[in-house]
Amino acid sequence: MDTIAARIAATQERVAAAARRSGRAPDAVRLVGVTKTHPPELVAEALAAGLGDQNITANVVLPSTIDTPGNRKHDPTAGDGRWVQPEAIAAV
Repeated sequence: MDTIAARIAATQERVAAAARRSGRAPDAVRLVGVTKTHPPELVAEALAAGLGDQNITANVVLPSTIDTPGNRKHDPTAGDGRWVQPEAIAAV
């Protein structure tokens, strides 16, 4: 069980079993995965493992500041060049 797809399937089965034990319909329970340490590539791998087919989506929070006019108003140095350009985000 070393693939993301296998781990997702095992987690879904454990959640479904717990729902049945408590008298709830498994499809009435929503599974929400959260990570603060795994890279976006693993989130993409999880979606490729079939989550997208189950109408499950992903939101990825950018771990940096975006170079916008509003942010530049508060810091004209643009983080000394470390801020992410909006075009770089659009290219993803």
